[in-house]
Amino acid sequence: MTSFYPPAPSHSSTHASTTFVSNPYIRPVRNMPFAPIASTGNDEKDREIARTIYVGNINSKVSPAELVDFFSVCGPVAYIRMAGDESQPTRFAFIEFLDMDAAQMAMTMNGRMLMDRPIKINRSKNTIVKPPVKLTREEQKQLDYAVDKLSRKLQQCRQQEEAVN
Repeated sequence: MTSFYPPAPSHSSTHASTTFVSNPYIRPVRNMPFAPIASTGNDEKDREIARTIYVGNINSKVSPAELVDFFSVCGPVAYIRMAGDESQPTRFAFIEFLDMDAAQMAMTMNGRMLMDRPIKINRSKNTIVKPPVKLTREEQKQLDYAVDKLSRKLQQCRQQEEAVN
């Protein structure tokens, strides 16, 4: 899959014989406090974390499909995992987008109303644990091709939009 960001300069600091290296794909969001998230040391996993957000204070009546609709203005949602007790008034979710730009845009929706509640959005510190999917080699090739093609098309659209603006 294509990257929409060149890696950012690594922020590292040493504290009591441990070195903190931040995820190079996570960028600050304008007008929001920025706390670096640690790198996993695995480039693919760091990219996945950069595409994933945590959403809290979700009304328990909100369905996963409604969350996908709500965040679709940011970009295509690749995966969603709802969590929390459905009998409680609020739940939380993790949403993984197809690309990092969409996750970046979703961060700006912090505090927006969804049903009757202002949602809380933060960077995810982990990837979403997904159930294993068994694909044939051919199905995996087709899926990889489709995702790559969609990613390139999204990048072209964003470049065209930037050129117009």
